[in-house]
Amino acid sequence: MLSAQERVDLVATESRRLEEYLGSLSANAWDQPSKCSLWSVADVLGHLTWASDYFMATISRGMKGDISPPDDWPETGASAPEYFNRFIADKAIEARKTLGDGLVQEFQARNHRLQELISSVGPDELDMPCYGPFATRSVRLFITTRVQELAVHGWDMQASLEPSTHLSPAAVPLVLERMPQWLGLKGISDFRLPSTPSSSVRFRVDTGVGANHDILVTGDSCMLESAGDSANDADVVLRCDGEAGGLLAYERVSVDSVFGDGSIQGDVTLGNELLSWLKAK
Repeated sequence: MLSAQERVDLVATESRRLEEYLGSLSANAWDQPSKCSLWSVADVLGHLTWASDYFMATISRGMKGDISPPDDWPETGASAPEYFNRFIADKAIEARKTLGDGLVQEFQARNHRLQELISSVGPDELDMPCYGPFATRSVRLFITTRVQELAVHGWDMQASLEPSTHLSPAAVPLVLERMPQWLGLKGISDFRLPSTPSSSVRFRVDTGVGANHDILVTGDSCMLESAGDSANDADVVLRCDGEAGGLLAYERVSVDSVFGDGSIQGDVTLGNELLSWLKAK
């Protein structure tokens, strides 16, 4: 588990990596499709640029005890995910169109202001609540999310033009922190084992970098839990590369590409039942 200071430092590190890459792009790269569905490379940067303002507004308000939404944002819990996704997409495209040729420079300026704010956060402010579209979120969580966005959206842009691109190794553990959310969106609580409906089975997703998660399935429930210290705690271990697991959690790669031959340790039949269920979702 990375410390709060390590997360703050990663905001600067990932920002620097992305800015250096953006400076190398040719003029015809911006209209190319990115790895983020339906967005061009320029649209992705438009999102990161606009999101800098959103993060600034929510974090600065939260640090003052204000959890009200920024201008033109819905009240917490008032919008469905479909509306929110469309809202985000519209904001990204609007920013890209409005900023035009000044997009890179404006991203740098706004991102630097956000970095300064994040660097100023004190230990007693990390857990202060801030506005969120579905629920309030802590300052600490916003810092983590910024690292995730810089890393994954940076990959979205670069991997579309250079297929051999990798996520920053330092950011992979934080990207993997999205795994429980991804499993939740898949509806993991509804998963049951057809072959052993009355048994209790513990699955472990082992990423090789310590960001592991357990899925405990019983006859009438399925729960996500923190992984134990020993692989012997699990009946089935699903092994994957950390980077691949992080990209899966952001739905940039498929279940098949992450969990290939030999990835299941323990009961292969049970492991395949879980993987088949995930693939069908």
